[in-house]
Amino acid sequence: SISNWDGNGVSCNCTFNLRHSGDVSKVVIHRRGSLAKWLSRQDKTIVLSEVSNPYRFTYELHFEDGDNLIPVSVYDNHGNVTEFDLNINAQFVRTDTHDINIENDINIW
Repeated sequence: SISNWDGNGVSCNCTFNLRHSGDVSKVVIHRRGSLAKWLSRQDKTIVLSEVSNPYRFTYELHFEDGDNLIPVSVYDNHGNVTEFDLNINAQFVRTDTHDINIENDINIW
């Protein structure tokens, strides 16, 4: 699950909560498609024997307005893979502000 995220419409820092049981060996979060826009396409792999349960981490993704499907692969100790998409809805709010120009040309003569 994702507990929260914040960003500027270019990249978002997503805080993931990972709870696991059974013979799950690793989880891979894929950064591809629009999730990788302006970011590297490097996936995030979590080897569960090396982390606590539950495990919390932050991963940077690019979100678009609306639904964002985050591909996740879960591997068990027998080589089986389960793949699914974690859907996160993003709504970016832009304020209708006016630009303010400040002139700093001070004539002291």
